[in-house]
Order: sequence, then C-alpha cells, then structure tokens
Amino acid sequence: VCAFAGELGIHFWTTPKPHIGRLDGTAVIQDDAGERVILDLLRHSPPSIVLQRIPTGAYTIQPALTILSGQTAFLGWPNHENIWRGNGGDIDGRQRAVQALYRGELPGSSQWLQANAIEYVIWGRDDNQLPAGAFDRLNAAIQDRYAWRGYYEVGAYHVGLWQVRPKSAQNP
Repeated sequence: VCAFAGELGIHFWTTPKPHIGRLDGTAVIQDDAGERVILDLLRHSPPSIVLQRIPTGAYTIQPALTILSGQTAFLGWPNHENIWRGNGGDIDGRQRAVQALYRGELPGSSQWLQANAIEYVIWGRDDNQLPAGAFDRLNAAIQDRYAWRGYYEVGAYHVGLWQVRPKSAQNP
C-alpha cells in the first residue's frame, strides 16, 4: 500500500496541471478557440437537443461541450446509456445513425435531424479526424435545413456547428 501511495504521489507532483483550480469541467473545452465560442453560444441559447459525435463507446471528452452548456445531448456515451437503459436497441440505432450522419452517409439526414428535434449539430476539433470529405458531405446533406456557423476554420479544418434554420428559410 505504501509503495502504491508513493507512485501516486510521484505522479501527482510530476504531472503538469495546466487547469489547476478549474473545477467547472470546461477548461479543456475552452483551450480550443472554436469550441469556446460554441460553449458560450449554447450556454446562452434556449434549451434544445444538441448532437455531438461520440467517437467511442465511453470515456471521451464528448458530449461534455453539450452537457456543460446546459443543453440536452441527443446521445451520451453509448456503453453507459445501454447499462442505464437496459440495453435498449434504440441506443445502438442512434449510435449507428449518428456515425453515418457524420460520415455524410445517412439518407435523408436533415429530415432525420428534425424528426429527432435536434437544433444544433456540432463539428468539433476531433471530428476533423474523420475521413477526408466527411465535412463537405455532411454539409451538403443538411444545408437545406441547417445553417453552418464556422467559428474556427483553416483550410479543411473546421470547428463550428449547424443550427436549424427557421421554417420559413428551409428548402422544401
């Protein structure tokens, strides 16, 4: 036990702590200029459902941006949601649909988003790791009903979100 305590102490004293004293959980999000703007925008928006891609089943930074802004995440960590909700098939279906949407491969993407009452679709820094062209395919698939708001863009690197357009501004 004492040896393990020593290892913990060494780790504590030698590991950098860039966000020491920040207890609200947003420090890592606010390190990114684009995600900082998204967090602020969502904090000041009416309550809504927000879609943020979850790259793996659990233990990722996503959907922290959505949750820490006070909004409702369309999908949390799928592995945990399955445990909490008794392995319902809807969680796996949501996960597959979200992955297909972010690859730009979900048929009727904008209709699917609106059928699920999703107001915002986040494209975060980690989404830039998706295969080349995924952003352009997703944008083309939902631009009839969702407007892109880029908050940090350099070349093919994007951080921002799509926001549902008012009904009067949507294409039929």
